[in-house]
Amino acid sequence: MVSHRTCSHHGSCDGSSSKTSHCHPRPHTCPPVDGHLTAWGHWGSCSATCEGTRTRTRVCHPPEHGGAPCGGSIVETSGCGASHCPVNGGWSGWNHPSACSVTCGGGVRTRTRTCNHPTPAYGGLQCPGVSHMSEHCNENHCPVDGGWSGWNHPSACSVTCGGGVRTRTRTCNHPTPAYGGHQCRGESHMSEHCNGNHCPVNGGWSGWNHPSACSVTCGGGVRTRTRTCNHPTPAYGGLQCRGESHMSEHCNGNPCPVNGVLLAWGDWSPCSVTCGSGSRVRSRACIPPKYGGLNCTGPLFEINNCIQVPCQTPPAGVACPSCTEHIECTWNTTCHVSDICMVRSLSITGFKFTTHCIMKDDCLLLKMLANKTHGEVFCCPDENCVRALIVQ
Repeated sequence: MVSHRTCSHHGSCDGSSSKTSHCHPRPHTCPPVDGHLTAWGHWGSCSATCEGTRTRTRVCHPPEHGGAPCGGSIVETSGCGASHCPVNGGWSGWNHPSACSVTCGGGVRTRTRTCNHPTPAYGGLQCPGVSHMSEHCNENHCPVDGGWSGWNHPSACSVTCGGGVRTRTRTCNHPTPAYGGHQCRGESHMSEHCNGNHCPVNGGWSGWNHPSACSVTCGGGVRTRTRTCNHPTPAYGGLQCRGESHMSEHCNGNPCPVNGVLLAWGDWSPCSVTCGSGSRVRSRACIPPKYGGLNCTGPLFEINNCIQVPCQTPPAGVACPSCTEHIECTWNTTCHVSDICMVRSLSITGFKFTTHCIMKDDCLLLKMLANKTHGEVFCCPDENCVRALIVQ
């Protein structure tokens, strides 16, 4: 059988609160005794200063002889201490990092956590540490697009005047393209006009122009030729043409024609007769022309009539007719016995002539002086000679 005892002292009692011992049932049947609970004992110590628990117990006297068991719990628990304990804050996990501050070249991204696991409460401590954390990101090199340097000094101009070209260059190194960056846009060379001032133009002579008329037509003269400093004309400080603009040269050096010159008339010859009607003659010489000059103009001899004292008897001489230009002759004149009949042609074109009674010596002199430009002289001693010449 089981015996129970209660600790009536405050605090804890040594030993067990129940004891079991053997018994020997009686041969006869006992009335059933229900189990029953003792009064609650004192509360035990609180398990914590806040939100703690304490317990108290009571004893169940077991039933006997088939009695009903004890009804109810033999242990009772209740809260004790402060109603809420301080709750120290606890960090949540780090959240996903933010986007990197740059896409390349080394940036920063942040991660945050929240002091809510748990949230501090009832005077509990805040979470220790920081709520933000920074870390490096995208440390790969950024593409570097090329940038032009400044234009360098221009090259020397291709010409010193008249409009040339000079070049300027720049380099794609400010910065140099790197890590897949773009090359510089635009041209690395630039051309610009330079020295547009006019070049000095030195004068150049034109060709010599046609010579002027000679100062004389013969005998040696001078003619001039000119040229002009206009091929090209000096300009923009260029030099004048060197040399002379005028040139003289000899011309018409051939001798001048010298015309024939008639000398003065000589004296008249004696009259061809000593009586009656006769003739007389005078002559002059022609200095011949030179270098194509003109022949003398005018007759080289002249004949005129002369009258002497009347003759006692008519002379008997050669018949000397008077003829027209159409050779219509009248035989009405007989020369003195000492004269002859001179037939003188007047032109080398055609046959025009005159007839005269003249002394034989005078006729021969005139024949010698005559030339083809002044006609010809024939000295006829008889009528047959005259008729042969005038073809009658």
